[in-house]
Amino acid sequence: MCAEVTILPGDRRFSVAAGQGILEAALAAGLNLPYGCRTGVCGTCKARLLRGQIAQSGEAAALTGHEQQQGYFLPCLATARSDLAIEIHEPATGTTPVVRTLPLRVTHRRQLSRDVMGLWLAPPPGDSLDYCAGQYIDILLADGRRRSFSLAGAPTVGGVLELHVRHNPGGAFSEHVFGSLAEGELLRIEGPFGGFYLRTASTRPLIFVAGGTGFAPIQAILQQLAATANPRSIVLYWGVRTAGDLYALDRIESWRRDGLKLDFRPVYSMPDGQASGRTGLVHEALARDYADLAGFDVYTSGPPPMVKAVAELCRERGLPAERLYTDAFESALK
Repeated sequence: MCAEVTILPGDRRFSVAAGQGILEAALAAGLNLPYGCRTGVCGTCKARLLRGQIAQSGEAAALTGHEQQQGYFLPCLATARSDLAIEIHEPATGTTPVVRTLPLRVTHRRQLSRDVMGLWLAPPPGDSLDYCAGQYIDILLADGRRRSFSLAGAPTVGGVLELHVRHNPGGAFSEHVFGSLAEGELLRIEGPFGGFYLRTASTRPLIFVAGGTGFAPIQAILQQLAATANPRSIVLYWGVRTAGDLYALDRIESWRRDGLKLDFRPVYSMPDGQASGRTGLVHEALARDYADLAGFDVYTSGPPPMVKAVAELCRERGLPAERLYTDAFESALK
């Protein structure tokens, strides 16, 4: 049986199948709702239950106890047990591109660091994928499994897509990328997905916090900012283990030479002799630098524990929830 969900204000409606996630059903129905990690970490999709019953799977880590008492829940973790009325005050602004399925051809690959491979994928001649810098795609594997990867470049003429793939021993797609993947091979993708993209209407200074290959979607947004000669002040924190993991230093320096107002602050969790910058965890560096974050827009991307720590810090330091944008992801090992 299906349940009908009504979103207020606005009286938008969509159906949810038994066992289907509420956010998943809303997106499938073409509704442009705010969301980020889809794992309960970021809280971007937060909604208030006005009527009906839901079942929540997993821990709603992004919600405070007080919010849960007031009826707030995370549609990314919830299914419907009855017809629902829910309240969402901060729908996504603007429009996002239509999700499509496309075959992409591997034009080349290049190892960026000891465990990160860059892939460049081209659409069919005369076609392209419309997306916002910062969004992600799913690689569709032959057995039906999916692997999600952020697009690491802003949209360009010609439509070649860039991915940063971390090597995970035993990972089905990762092992293929670092092993037998050949230039010219076709990959099927679906996308774009996600609400992690630059809000261009804002003029506030920007803080980006990346962890590991969480730099990929941030690179895409920085490329967009550099291409448009954006005057906003930008601080970039990139948390890595060692200096060798900073695989995009040349690009960062080129953006700065071209006039981007970018203050780059690398943070090393396992510093070696080549490290030059902060040590420790990346959210700790942010905490030391800013007692008050109320005047910023913050974008953070990387492993869920890092994204959660940054989100909690931002709430503590006065950042309004609607000005925190997150992209949390975990590596698939099978």
